Amino acid sequence: MLPYSYSADRHENRFCNNHQALSSQAFCGVPLLSGLGIHYEWQTGYFFMNVAGVWFYNLTPIGIYLYELLMSQDTKIGYVWVSWYPFDKHKPFAHFVVYLFEIFAGQTCVWIMVGTDLLFSAMASHIGMLLMLLQRRLEVVATTNKTDEANYEEILDNIKLHQRLIRYCSDLEVAFSLSNLVNIVLSSVNICCVVFVIVLLEPFVAVSNKLFLGSALIQIGMICWYADIIYHANADVAIAAYNSGWYRTNPRCRRALLFLIKRSQKPIAFTAMGFTDINLVTYSSILTRSYSYFALLYTMYSEN
Repeated sequence: MLPYSYSADRHENRFCNNHQALSSQAFCGVPLLSGLGIHYEWQTGYFFMNVAGVWFYNLTPIGIYLYELLMSQDTKIGYVWVSWYPFDKHKPFAHFVVYLFEIFAGQTCVWIMVGTDLLFSAMASHIGMLLMLLQRRLEVVATTNKTDEANYEEILDNIKLHQRLIRYCSDLEVAFSLSNLVNIVLSSVNICCVVFVIVLLEPFVAVSNKLFLGSALIQIGMICWYADIIYHANADVAIAAYNSGWYRTNPRCRRALLFLIKRSQKPIAFTAMGFTDINLVTYSSILTRSYSYFALLYTMYSEN
């Protein structure tokens, strides 16, 4: 989290400046249209899954204690996490302090993780939406009776908007590349281990782990989803430019549109520190590897 925080803080002003400039420029002359393909169910589900999951972890020791007490068993309240402390945590006062500390620590980690992931998804969805609005702007170029000079100025405005979006993507890539690398590298092992633990635990204890599994799947899926939206939205800019009324314009306007098309054909992709592009294909690969690891681990465990 520390590398991410330093990088994000360093680029915060640039993000804000780009956001203001893009917001004022992108919507000029284009009505707000529904059906742009930007959905926020990922963020909402991810947020509530994490909140519910961490509180299931926090309250599981109390739930187990009440259940065993109801069954007339000799019991005591356990701990949220299996951890070591440089003192005897089983003493009454120490037990109380440790339990509160583990609740606070788990909640803090979840808020940090959710905050950074939702920040990335919000910025990425904003870029994707603006790329789709840029497509709508390009599709109406030269479709009305305007002079060649007016058409050329309109094309230049669209080119400048596209350049701003590319710079915005580049800044976002620099800020989150390390964080995305950690998520990509650890996701397969993380999902595999959680599924393995769920298979071995009794249903009541496994509830919190199932919520954690859902959170892990949504987290990496959300990152890959919005990265994939930007990748395809940028490619569709070239198609939108070709679908415009370019054949009604003069050679000067056509050359400008050609430059825009050529630049749009160069992919915009978020990467994990340059090792791999992040998209839905990456998500599919992560799930495939997770299942392979789980099958191998479960087979080895069953044989023993």
